[in-house]
Amino acid sequence: MNSKYAVVIQWSDEDAAFVATVPSLPGCMTHGETYAEAATNADEAITLWLEGEANPPPPDTDRHYSGRILLRLPEVLHRSLDEGAARDGTSLNQYLSSLLALAQGARSGAEIAARTRRTLSAVPKRKAKAARG
Repeated sequence: MNSKYAVVIQWSDEDAAFVATVPSLPGCMTHGETYAEAATNADEAITLWLEGEANPPPPDTDRHYSGRILLRLPEVLHRSLDEGAARDGTSLNQYLSSLLALAQGARSGAEIAARTRRTLSAVPKRKAKAARG
């Protein structure tokens, strides 16, 4: 796998495939029947994308994320979220992490599906390998 650029791989119900996107390379995406196939195809897609670029963007995997953010929000929303965490029997931190992950997945999934439909025809398809018996 090309380790210079981060790859996001998510299942798409609409496409019935794993869809791989490279956020720092606009339009660089592919898919696969399995997660592993999508990862392999992503490496090829990155290579093809970079071949056409005289000045490729700098690698994005050098970024460091601590996993900590400071978030300011209205008191009424803070209270509502805290009550939701209590109902779920979890910490406010875990509750917020779950909500953010769900929201990001839903947004990303919709965006990925829309872009995938437009670009899948441009990605060379792999021939299915014969089943081993």
